[in-house]
Amino acid sequence: MQHGKAAALIRCRWQVGVALAAVLAAACATLPAQKPAVTAFGSFTYSLAGSGSPAVVFESGLGDGREAWRPVFNALSKTTAVFAYDRGGYGGSKALSDDRSGEQVVAELRGLLRAAGVAPPYVLVGHSLGGLYVELFAREHADEVAGVVLVDSRPADFSGRCKAAKAMVCKPPGWLMLFVGGGSMAEYKAAPRTMRQVLQAPAFPPVPLTVVTGTDKPFEGPTFNRLWLETQAELSRLSPDGRHVVCDHCGHYVHEDDPKLVVDAIRDVVNRSRSTMQ
Repeated sequence: MQHGKAAALIRCRWQVGVALAAVLAAACATLPAQKPAVTAFGSFTYSLAGSGSPAVVFESGLGDGREAWRPVFNALSKTTAVFAYDRGGYGGSKALSDDRSGEQVVAELRGLLRAAGVAPPYVLVGHSLGGLYVELFAREHADEVAGVVLVDSRPADFSGRCKAAKAMVCKPPGWLMLFVGGGSMAEYKAAPRTMRQVLQAPAFPPVPLTVVTGTDKPFEGPTFNRLWLETQAELSRLSPDGRHVVCDHCGHYVHEDDPKLVVDAIRDVVNRSRSTMQ
């Protein structure tokens, strides 16, 4: 739950295995006006600001569009080019394919980046389920990736390990997706296939990587939280240049609970990747 916010609304979130109602505020920050693009995969809306390379590319979690990155987008646009978009089914985006698995999402994102004139290499930033899409992108298109930031991202093998540990609510009930709206139900149904795609993909590239983890999750239970922190640390070891940043006062939406922490983590990866690009 967010505190000290003036205007609030209820929405369901992908809470690393449990969708919970959370109180959100109308953020002061606004994204640049959305832009439309038509690609071979459909029509999509996106926001683009700043300049420089590598470009930061945001991938939102389940139930969220590009607006989820309002707390950090503008600050990062002072460092480099910054890109956020709505996946098919969110905002003004409409994908031609009903396939919502990770491979399809990655293909659509790459097509949109080309149409928007955002050239690789990219620093990919993914939150929650979006972290799976980002990880798959990095594994399958390593030559286009300069760095990765995973923000409380769901590990591909977490569901199975969660069930084996007999933890609470290892995944959100499907009926909650009806209240989230957008393309969430289709992505929810495709999530097991997305996880398999990540597990079967090539090795993660040796690029700068930072995993940012929020540990303030009072509803999931101690077994879930212990396993979450353990698997988050494992994600940070995917790359020899990996780091793990833990925020004890942050919940699942770390970029809302502590925007500066996430901005600093992304800038750090941008700077580390620039040093390797020289």
